[in-house]
Amino acid sequence: AVLVGMGGSSLCPEVVARTFGTQHGLDFRIADSTAPQFVRHVTEWALAGKTVYVIASKSGSTIEVQSLFQHFYESTPSGDSFVAITDPGTALEALATEREFRHVFTNPADIGGRFSALSCFGLVPAAFIGVDIAGLLDTAATMAERCRLPVHENPGALLGAYMAAALADGRDKMYLQLQPPLDAFAPWIEQLIAESTGKSGTGVLPVPVEGPESARGGPDRWAFANGPGTGGGQGVPTFRVAGPSSPLGLGAEFFRWEFATGVAAHLLDINAFDEPNVTEAKEITGRILRSEGEERESDPNAELWPNDGTLESIDALFETVGATDYVALLAFLPPAPTITSQLSRVALAIARRTGAATTVGIGPRYLHSTGQLHKGGPDTGVFLVFTCAETVQVPIPGEPHSFSDLFDAQAMGDVGALRAHNRRVLHCRLRTLDDFISLVTTIENRYETQGSNPPPSTGDAGGV
Repeated sequence: AVLVGMGGSSLCPEVVARTFGTQHGLDFRIADSTAPQFVRHVTEWALAGKTVYVIASKSGSTIEVQSLFQHFYESTPSGDSFVAITDPGTALEALATEREFRHVFTNPADIGGRFSALSCFGLVPAAFIGVDIAGLLDTAATMAERCRLPVHENPGALLGAYMAAALADGRDKMYLQLQPPLDAFAPWIEQLIAESTGKSGTGVLPVPVEGPESARGGPDRWAFANGPGTGGGQGVPTFRVAGPSSPLGLGAEFFRWEFATGVAAHLLDINAFDEPNVTEAKEITGRILRSEGEERESDPNAELWPNDGTLESIDALFETVGATDYVALLAFLPPAPTITSQLSRVALAIARRTGAATTVGIGPRYLHSTGQLHKGGPDTGVFLVFTCAETVQVPIPGEPHSFSDLFDAQAMGDVGALRAHNRRVLHCRLRTLDDFISLVTTIENRYETQGSNPPPSTGDAGGV
């Protein structure tokens, strides 16, 4: 099975798949990238066996989902191989009827995408994977009842109030120190919190961490930890929960966090259910795609690698990092393990050197997650964007542009939107993926050898 989705339509299924594994001998993969190499790889894998495609889109018009559907349908032109999950009345619902999909799961329209884990968008893929749906929903129902209790007994309200109080105290970085069975939970929390709170110049930045980095003090951070004795450290107040004791407890945690997010946003006077800045990058992307040939927009301010100026420009960028800033490494590259592991390593080196909270985002998926906070949140982000010249050409049936064009336009759209908000951003343009590996390895070695400059610790660690 291939799940085609973005944001809330793919992040919950990813968490479930990584937590439970797959049953019945089913091989389950998620297609949430428009990188041409990735599209070609997933296509070759899917065509090698009997495959069902699950097309998931709340709006039914997400450009990544539309493009991937058109591509997969071209190679497997049988509606019986497709299942749709969407809201009623969408173009995807009409298309599924026209093409005679095997089934259409129609979701209640009043559930926002990032709050949809316990709806069809999370439960249908979980059923494909082989999860005990009744057991998952039982834990969610128990948490829902607990969230009806008075505040001091209410796990969702307590977490939401803590989140809002921390932000009011200047602690807008939430370090996630997660143990099994929540060790795959961070990407889903990232979208839920960043996209729900990151607007009107404020917001909470989730920072997934491993090992000792969770203990780095600072006036701008707090930690969430599950299980006894984890998380926190000097100067890092910690909200700690017990459990869950089994993977089925994910149902309870989905509900806890969705409830807590609504509470926190209410206390901060933020609308948790919109994403006003997400459309900005989409609009620039559309404008680029509508241009033709050599007239298509590029980034004249991009730094090419290898050249003589890139490292100096990167040094200059990181010299602007203040005590309560964060660094975001954003890469429009294939979501391959070699790429993500390299980014994680260089992120750790940058965090040690600058003392700043440092995150990693793979495009275009982060556009539907932390991208809202990057542009709508506080001006405390420092952005290093990596792109690579695409040599693999994969057409999008029925469109004048290819996946290479779309992928590049999405990167240019986000860089343009960041610059429109006067964010501190440096765009590094690589000729090949080998050049990317060379550059990030050079950065890692450069900052590892320059020593550490951790932020000052302020006060004693607190805990809840």
